[in-house]
Amino acid sequence: MREETTKSFEWVFKEFIALMGGTTPLTILMDQCKAMTAAVKEVMRGTTHLWCKWHVLCHAPEELGPVYRVNGEFREEFHYIINEMLTVDEFEMAWADLLDRYNLHGHPFMEKTYNKRKKWAKPWVKDKFCARMASTQRSESANSILKKVIPSNAPMNRFVDQYRKLLFMRTSAEQKAEHKTKKFKLCKKWRPAIEQHAFSVCTQKTFELFSEQVEKAAQYSVVQSATSEYNVVHNNASQRKKWARVMFTVRIEDDGSRYSCECGMYEHFGILCCHAIKLLIHTGVTRIPEAHIMKRWTRTARDFVYLDDISSGPVSSQLSQNLVLVNALEVVRRDSQASDILARHLSNARKEIDRLQEHRSKNPGYDDVSGTEDDNADGYQTDCVSEAEGLGGNMYGATGSSAYMSDHDIRQLQAPEVIRQPGRPRANRFPSMFEKKRKGSKLKPRTQRKKKARTTRLANKNT
Repeated sequence: MREETTKSFEWVFKEFIALMGGTTPLTILMDQCKAMTAAVKEVMRGTTHLWCKWHVLCHAPEELGPVYRVNGEFREEFHYIINEMLTVDEFEMAWADLLDRYNLHGHPFMEKTYNKRKKWAKPWVKDKFCARMASTQRSESANSILKKVIPSNAPMNRFVDQYRKLLFMRTSAEQKAEHKTKKFKLCKKWRPAIEQHAFSVCTQKTFELFSEQVEKAAQYSVVQSATSEYNVVHNNASQRKKWARVMFTVRIEDDGSRYSCECGMYEHFGILCCHAIKLLIHTGVTRIPEAHIMKRWTRTARDFVYLDDISSGPVSSQLSQNLVLVNALEVVRRDSQASDILARHLSNARKEIDRLQEHRSKNPGYDDVSGTEDDNADGYQTDCVSEAEGLGGNMYGATGSSAYMSDHDIRQLQAPEVIRQPGRPRANRFPSMFEKKRKGSKLKPRTQRKKKARTTRLANKNT
């Protein structure tokens, strides 16, 4: 993007939706950019637009001054209210109590932040799935990794090469995490049956988060209030702060296949809260209900394997030919007369391929994918071009997107012309680890090191 205007953002979002198969995201996190907000409202009308919490609160140290920077107790309470409040009444009471105790009524930053609370505060967005993300830290970290691997002045060919290396690094990290999950074992301490089931289903990181909720569940008791409705009450309610919520209502829905808690943690994060887990243990349920097992947190989240190296040469062509063979076998097995139908179409395909080869022999410079004028002149149909393209390579990107490219298009890409700058050329090779260490240490000349060692020995003798 050359300029951050509403029109530019609309184009970016449309391209993103096209690449995602026409599906819009449930939630989008971004800063308070007005142009971006207008573009989201126009292009992603069914998407919930939330503000990045970091962008909202990043100016707190300079706006609040010593109250925030020096007073550690205020800072701790401030962040606890922002990050841990589960319900609207908790947030409202805790915020008012904070303003009273630190005399911050009428403070411009606190008023501005509070007035926009519905765009970033958890109690108002807890029913929107965010995978527990409240800021754009994931995209920022991705940008940071990309900048470390690919320099800003890299030509297109080096960008592609480095980007493939980055994909390999991320795939390797994912494979290491999967291996770690497989080797992860439970310690010998007693655990509820539902926690053991979570261990068999979830990844290591997800299981650790689930275990934290199981530990918190031990601090609550269950009291039935109505049919399929229970109150989960904190055991030490008197020791909690006056604004802290000590009772949560959990409802059993769909004949026990779904549990709904008013804290909204599952809807926001995708993992059951301690209140629902307490009710599950109380009612003797030993397995997490199927409706509450989110696939993205499970060991089987990736149900297909990504290819590490899909080039635009013979490999992708061979792959597409194999796919055609597999599809042909599937068609033949569907019906007893399928072989006759397929043979008839293959006969037509042979005739079209013969015409294609004959046309190519008469036109030595003919391009089998992009040539159109000569085809129409000789009566050659462009339909067989798409057939040849289907047999000769893969398609990348989404239909309707400017990123929709074939193998042939990718092969035609060339690196931009490099204009040599005056002066000594930069060393483009990658330095070894030894060279990096040597540069970092900045060793002094041998004579200076000897002189320093001699003066150090003399000083030690004198003392």
